[in-house]
Amino acid sequence: MLLRNTPINRHLGVLARRDGWNQECDKARCALEAELKRRGFIEFDGTPQHYGLWLVGEHLEYKVPAERQGHLAVFRGQRIKMFCTRAGHNRRWYFAGPIYRDRVNGIRNLPNNSLHGTCQKQRTKPSLWAPKIKKH
Repeated sequence: MLLRNTPINRHLGVLARRDGWNQECDKARCALEAELKRRGFIEFDGTPQHYGLWLVGEHLEYKVPAERQGHLAVFRGQRIKMFCTRAGHNRRWYFAGPIYRDRVNGIRNLPNNSLHGTCQKQRTKPSLWAPKIKKH
């Protein structure tokens, strides 16, 4: 759980209030990355379709399944916090780290093949994770 006065939340607040990308947002993003590195979060890239985080500053909490493969395998069986810190054409750069407080409310036990969860901003795009219904 991130407390309200932590440096991470201050940087996320700047990113959440933005209307466009400016120098203040870039400084907040760089400071957020530095703080996450200082706290020992791992950095990796991936597609937003897989991790469910599209915009810089979005974040979610996730309980990593015991059989998880890939970048998050180091966190098997743990609760983590993920942050989107950079965005490219079809790639995003993420940070992930364990949540040490025992907080059950708000943690989502999601399917093994996706990490979609709660984000700071609501998107108007249709969900890419909705199950496809076969018509007979």
